[in-house]
Amino acid sequence: MKKIRVLIVDDHALIRDGLKALLRSVNEIQITGEASNGLEAIEKVKSARPDVVLMDIRMPKMNGLEALKEIKKISGKTKVILLSTEVSEEYINEAINNGAQGYLPKNIKKTRLVEAILRVYHGEDYFDPSVSDVIFKSHLKKPLKGQVKKHLAQGKRKIALELIAILSLELLAGVILGFIGF
Repeated sequence: MKKIRVLIVDDHALIRDGLKALLRSVNEIQITGEASNGLEAIEKVKSARPDVVLMDIRMPKMNGLEALKEIKKISGKTKVILLSTEVSEEYINEAINNGAQGYLPKNIKKTRLVEAILRVYHGEDYFDPSVSDVIFKSHLKKPLKGQVKKHLAQGKRKIALELIAILSLELLAGVILGFIGF
């Protein structure tokens, strides 16, 4: 069975070492390298051709969001999961717009990290529930129908389906409230 080749990118050596230690025990995963900033990440992607990049956002020289854009240009097949202590609307929206397949807070458990890597490798998007909450709140401010079309056009099927679920609940609530006279 082919192992999933993972590149770890974070400016803190302790975080990189911790991620390597966690992931080495997972049979399906092989660590192909590490980098401490976005510029190094781009070079490592060129040389190591990882399947998945786990990357911090806030780093010196080039941040993870900028590196994500470049990685997608040079290796469209490489999947990128962003890891951050920052779960903000601005970062999440930029990550999605730049092509991230996943976004996780750094306080997740090993099982969720491994699940994210496996699902992203197999073509799914993976956003932690805390990230999905921010996405929903952000999109509720905008017309949801337009957002569904946009995300479908961008291939972000999971986000589009989550927005459709919200639209369905809003419609159902409207019917029920109308039926009982509110």
